[in-house]
Amino acid sequence: MSFTNELMQGETLKTLKSFACKTSVIPKATGGSVLKWSITYEKLNEADASDPYLYIDFCKSMSAAFHSHFRNTN
Repeated sequence: MSFTNELMQGETLKTLKSFACKTSVIPKATGGSVLKWSITYEKLNEADASDPYLYIDFCKSMSAAFHSHFRNTN
């Protein structure tokens, strides 16, 4: 079970050629699941673009929100 979000426009694409964020839910044999985030990107220019570390914090906050939501719905 997974979904991928790919940016088509916006501020991020001023320095990146492409950006995609994939979220996968992997069931565990002992019950529950693991949420895995994968970020792929390509820079327009190596000298002008920094690594998008900001999105790591976004993934952490979204993981916490997912955990809270699903813990409260079961």
